Amino acid sequence: MSELPKGWVQTVLGEVLISVIGGGTPSRNIPSYFDGTIPWFTVKDMKSLRPSDAEEHITEIAIMNSATNLIPPRTLIVATRIALGRAIRPSIACAINQDLKALILGKGIDVDFLLYWVGAHNRVIQDLGSGTTVSGIRLDALHSLPLHLPPAAEQTRIVAKLEELLSDLDAGVAELKAAQKKLGQYRQLLLKAAVEGTLTAEWREAQRKRRSTPLSPRGRGAGGEGIQTLNTSDAIWFRDRARQLRKEQTPMEQWLWQLLRAKRFSGFKFRRQQTIGRYIVDFVCFAQKLIIELDGSQHADAQEEDAARDHWLRGEGFRVLRFWNNELQQQTDAVLEMIWSALQESQEPPLPNPSPTRGEGLNTSIFLNGGEGETGAQLLERILIERRARWEKKQLAKFKEQGKTPLKDWQKKYPEPVQPDTTDLPELPQGWVWATIDQLAAIGTGVTPLKSKSQYYVDGDIPWVTSGALNNEMVTEAIDYVTPLALKECRLELYPAGTLLVAMYGEGKTRGKCSELAIPATINQAIAALILEEAAIDCKSYIKSFLLKSYDDMRNQASGGVQPNLNLQIVRSIVIPIPPIDEQCAITSALSAQLEAAQDQWMAIDLSIKQSAAQRQNILRAAFSGQQVLQDPNDEPASVLLERIHAERVERNVLKKPRGRKMKETS
Repeated sequence: MSELPKGWVQTVLGEVLISVIGGGTPSRNIPSYFDGTIPWFTVKDMKSLRPSDAEEHITEIAIMNSATNLIPPRTLIVATRIALGRAIRPSIACAINQDLKALILGKGIDVDFLLYWVGAHNRVIQDLGSGTTVSGIRLDALHSLPLHLPPAAEQTRIVAKLEELLSDLDAGVAELKAAQKKLGQYRQLLLKAAVEGTLTAEWREAQRKRRSTPLSPRGRGAGGEGIQTLNTSDAIWFRDRARQLRKEQTPMEQWLWQLLRAKRFSGFKFRRQQTIGRYIVDFVCFAQKLIIELDGSQHADAQEEDAARDHWLRGEGFRVLRFWNNELQQQTDAVLEMIWSALQESQEPPLPNPSPTRGEGLNTSIFLNGGEGETGAQLLERILIERRARWEKKQLAKFKEQGKTPLKDWQKKYPEPVQPDTTDLPELPQGWVWATIDQLAAIGTGVTPLKSKSQYYVDGDIPWVTSGALNNEMVTEAIDYVTPLALKECRLELYPAGTLLVAMYGEGKTRGKCSELAIPATINQAIAALILEEAAIDCKSYIKSFLLKSYDDMRNQASGGVQPNLNLQIVRSIVIPIPPIDEQCAITSALSAQLEAAQDQWMAIDLSIKQSAAQRQNILRAAFSGQQVLQDPNDEPASVLLERIHAERVERNVLKKPRGRKMKETS
């Protein structure tokens, strides 16, 4: 605004202050100091504009023996460290800590006028902050803040108008935030239901009934095709479509069919282009309930549809192997080995047919997620076998690198993972098992390279993640980057994308947060990294859901004094219920749909809150530029008010007693 309204004056905040009173923290070593009745305010108590109480209370003795002071009621208190731009006006006498300052205003300055004024200029105040670890504003910068001061009477009218305009707006925002909080609680209840088995109770019952219903030779359960019943016209269409697909097989389908047909492959009977429910699968062995799908390039854009299809087929008791056409063409032996292994899993006794020549380079975990009916205990056993094999392979590599022969009984030095303590744990659903994070994953952490060594940071291109990034459920970027030299000299581990992260400590509510790396990155020592065993990769979504659900539980497990922390041993010992893989798929599917709906609602509410905040700032901006209320020519000009405040301040300084340790003031 180029010209001030009539009666207003351009000044600075310091010109309307009589003094500034600081605060402090009484010694925590004397617990009795915090057994009093005097509210002791910190930035965590600045949740409303006019609070009537604080979280902690101190005694008069604590005030006498510390840097804090007793502040009169209705005094304006501003944050000068950490929460810059916030202000409160407590309705009661109180004390404050060192992050706050009490502003004693001259007579004629409406305290609520300046309370709203600070809120309108919070961004300006934040920009004046300085400091590397904690941002703060110097008192001289606070005093120098530009202030458009209206007459005293107009200040009162502005406050009344703001109360009128903002009361409904703030009430609406409060309702929106309450709705967000309820969505958060709903989300936690969903996660809790998922990892306790409640979410999939009906699914388990359906599976029990399905397994008790024998299949006909065409693979149909009694009463229809899978979970959906085909009417006559649908059945005719699927029959004709399957016949057409048999006539139009792709070259790669024809090739594989020549290997599978007429019981040529280990004596197992396969069918091609077979209708199952509302799907037509490429190849199926009903005896072993194994489906083989060959995918061309068109499936690259249909992965969600394929996943939904596979999920339904697994729900009907089938295992699904998927291969790309080029894998069959370039790695034929490895593909055949996978098919043979899958056929052998549930075969009793095993067939005498020899395995095809073992191929190299095919990642079997991509295609095979355990056999039909594999329990959580069997899954855990598979993971533990792999865990030990990985350790032994690593040890043998060390022996080879050192040119040594493995010592006798070297395998006995295998560090067994932490076992779950199930003493007070509830009974699990059938097929589930208790495990620890240590059994499922390798646990690591990171370090902070010396900040004093610029060569560790300047021109660095390796993401270095700190615990603050874990407030998001996916880490897609880092604020800081380190150099290859830091990676080498500081023994930083570069963790792959997909690694799960747990914040062991950090500011505010960070401790106990869980996230996942979307990028390869290093981490600091405040984070635990969980690199899942290969056999546990398919459990990642479920394990992440469990860790998100366990936020409060992990915070409660933290140890330490003033700032409790988690540590690697606590993370290793976290006990988690493990369902069978097929149930984990059902859990993930049910969760994703409901959580996505809740997230959409949360985002819509968040947008409304941001729009309300912008509207609030527009109202405040208009008020402090003289556009919200009419000017009255009969009001005493603000310049006269400033002269009186100046005289009041001079008189106070003349009468003020010599300064001691208490009531530290800056006039």
